Amino acid sequence: MADKKKLLKNRMLLAAGSVMEVWPDRDYAEYMPQRSTEQRLGEYWRSVGQYLDTGIERYRSQEPARNGN
Repeated sequence: MADKKKLLKNRMLLAAGSVMEVWPDRDYAEYMPQRSTEQRLGEYWRSVGQYLDTGIERYRSQEPARNGN
């Protein structure tokens, strides 16, 4: 019986701690994105294009070595 009470108390403390995580004690607005979704997605795809261009250039620069020339 005492074990059940201890287990229940531990569960209640764990639940209270979880509730505290849901409601932070400070303002996190500074970490929120400042630009629109469209702007952020556009920047993401520009970066993807740059990565692809870099990869293509590296591939092309190694092409003679792959052909045995």
